[in-house]
Amino acid sequence: MHLQEVFNAIYANHPYEYLVINKQLKVIEYSDKVFHFCIQSLQECDNINLMEAVPELFGLESEIDKIFKGHNTIFTLPYIAKAPNRYIHIHIHPGRLKEANASEDTVYETLIILFEDITDMANTQQNLVQERNEKSLLLEELSEKNAKLKTFNEQMQLLVEAESKKNLEKQKMVELQSRHSQMGEVIGMITHQWKQPLSVISLIVHILKINQEKNNLSLEKAEKKLDDILSQVNYMTQTVNDFQNFFNPSKEKVLFNIYENLHTVLNLVK
Repeated sequence: MHLQEVFNAIYANHPYEYLVINKQLKVIEYSDKVFHFCIQSLQECDNINLMEAVPELFGLESEIDKIFKGHNTIFTLPYIAKAPNRYIHIHIHPGRLKEANASEDTVYETLIILFEDITDMANTQQNLVQERNEKSLLLEELSEKNAKLKTFNEQMQLLVEAESKKNLEKQKMVELQSRHSQMGEVIGMITHQWKQPLSVISLIVHILKINQEKNNLSLEKAEKKLDDILSQVNYMTQTVNDFQNFFNPSKEKVLFNIYENLHTVLNLVK
């Protein structure tokens, strides 16, 4: 059997140091480097009390007694911080069995206190926790910024919609004002064009009234003046039609009499 070689291989590849204690909780054996995990060096301190060497076990005497009596098989005190920046697990295991002919109830004569150096594992775990926390904070910050960006976009959308609505109302107002202005111009033009025929009609009616008062109004003269009035009324009607056609242009091509248009111009000049 290569039991000793197996133990040597395990000891060489795992960071364990040990103490061996008796029933009186005195240290009777220890590994060469166990003093790294104890409150004082044990290199020259045989039979030192366990609680003096490992104060972390103070108050756990009842748990240790249970292992001596075989009620428990192992007791572990995990993640003990040791300066500087060192972490260990403390494992308490049964040691040597007591001889069978003993009258006492104690099952084991000794216990083995194992010190497992977990500094690298603890640092790795701390780094992982720190990295996870940093990622969590980063995600929270990113989520918060996304929420703020969403709120900002929503506010901007509402602002754009409000401004668009205002611009649309302003555009409608400008169009309405422009339409009123165009209507005013048309009315002004028609008024300007009607002033002359209205003046002529007024003058003709005044002449007719004077001739009637003087009994100098013949039927022929009256018909002539009435024809003149009708001509002016037709001109006024044509003026309205001309402006209406101007503001409602038609792209349809139609035949027209150039003589009539020239005659209209001549009458206007006359």
